[in-house]
Amino acid sequence: MTLPRDIKDLEKLKFVEDDSGNVSVRTNLVVKDIQIGAVEIKDGTTDTRATVESDGTDNALVVKQNSSPLPKSTDMEGNGKNAVGTTAVEVTFTGDTNSIIITSDYENTGILFIGKSNVTSAGANAITFLQPGDSVTLDYDDSTNAVYVVSDTAGQNYYSGALL
Repeated sequence: MTLPRDIKDLEKLKFVEDDSGNVSVRTNLVVKDIQIGAVEIKDGTTDTRATVESDGTDNALVVKQNSSPLPKSTDMEGNGKNAVGTTAVEVTFTGDTNSIIITSDYENTGILFIGKSNVTSAGANAITFLQPGDSVTLDYDDSTNAVYVVSDTAGQNYYSGALL
């Protein structure tokens, strides 16, 4: 087959009509960098938009959370040193918590796992773990679901406190 010499005839070869009258186009699509102008990241149900900024390197964007900060705490509660072993124990407070602080005793020899009531001594269902001397702060209201601590080793200790 020889190529047509007329540009109009060459362009016509790109269009193909099937027996039903549908027309398709034969072409090669070459995609390079896509330049996008203004970008908005919007909540799916409201007009709340996230703040998008450059990280200063031209390689990444930083999306900042548009949420209200936690209410300032006006009180605190400390529970001191508590024993824990391979059965999960509930971390309890008398007040409504804004933040919960849990610290693994520096003399521990095992790992502590933090989670809900189904957290296991093997770490299943844990949201985090603590090595001896480590701490974690959870911005968390435990009025619906309590926080539990368990260890992979018997005879361990933790400290707990809360900002109320």
